[in-house]
Amino acid sequence: MNFWLILSVIIVASCIGILFFYRAREASFAKSLEVRLTAAKSSHDADFCSLSTTLPPPVSRYFRHVLGEDQRLIPAVEILQSGELRTGTEGRVGVRDLVDHLDTLSNIRRLAEQADKAARYLTILSDYPAMDPIPEQDARSEE
Repeated sequence: MNFWLILSVIIVASCIGILFFYRAREASFAKSLEVRLTAAKSSHDADFCSLSTTLPPPVSRYFRHVLGEDQRLIPAVEILQSGELRTGTEGRVGVRDLVDHLDTLSNIRRLAEQADKAARYLTILSDYPAMDPIPEQDARSEE
């Protein structure tokens, strides 16, 4: 039991460490790229070749394909979007049907929770010694 607990703690700690390492690395990369782009924006002398070494390979290939070798980079872009997102469920599931399904799943979850609670109470009660059953009295003896 202790072995599996220690092993699972080590695995979870390793995963968390790896996650933080990659997040820090990604943040560092984004910061360095932001600094270079800001410097390029202020100087207006930057071209694609000066930034292509820090970009990921697919992005670099795309820019090489689309931009010319001596083409200057656009210093800044602001994009404003408006509209509605399509969720892809239009006409597939009605709202009332979805609510009914969610209610059913909620009822099943509550049923499972109640069964679990009943099993725990039954386990607690089964720890006590069984009592002798109450003897049934004959209906004729009372008359």
